[in-house]
Amino acid sequence: MNHEGYKDDTAERAIKNTNRQHTADPDASYRNNRAMVAIRAVAEACGLEIVGRIALRDKESGWVFK
Repeated sequence: MNHEGYKDDTAERAIKNTNRQHTADPDASYRNNRAMVAIRAVAEACGLEIVGRIALRDKESGWVFK
C-alpha cells in the first residue's frame, strides 16, 4: 500500500524480487560470510584495516556480493 492507502503493484513486485534474490542461494551466502570472516581475520593479523568495499563472486552460483 502506498501512503494514500492504494495498492502499489510496482513496489510490491520490487520488494518480492529483492527478497527472492537474497534467499535464492543460502549456500552462496554462507560461503560469502565465511570468506569475509577469514579476510577480516587476515587483515587484522597483519595489522591492516579494511577501509573500502570488498566484492566477492561465488564461483558456483555466480552471485556477486558487495
